Amino acid sequence: MAAAQNRGAPWVTEPGSVKLPGWSRDGKYVYYGNRSSENAGYRRVKLGEHRFELVVDLKDLSQLDPSWNGIDPTDTPLFVRNRSTDEIYALDLDLP
Repeated sequence: MAAAQNRGAPWVTEPGSVKLPGWSRDGKYVYYGNRSSENAGYRRVKLGEHRFELVVDLKDLSQLDPSWNGIDPTDTPLFVRNRSTDEIYALDLDLP
C-alpha cells in the first residue's frame, strides 16, 4: 500500500464515526473503522498526526458486520462477516 496515496482528511472531522479504535502492536498508530456509506474503510492514524491513512477500503463489502473489527498481533485487519439469513425454521421432532 502506498501510504502517501491513501491519506485523507483530518480523522477527527471526517464524516461518519470512529468505531472500535485499537492500538497497533508497536503503539505508534491507532486503527479504527468507519462504516459511513460514502467513506467506509478501515483506517489508521499515527500518533501526533492529524490525517488518517486508509488501510482497507470497505465501501463494496456490504456483508461486513459493523459490530466488531480489530487487528491481529501483526497489525493485519480482522473483520466479522455476516453470512446468515433472516429466515426462521420450525422443526417437529417425533421421538419414539
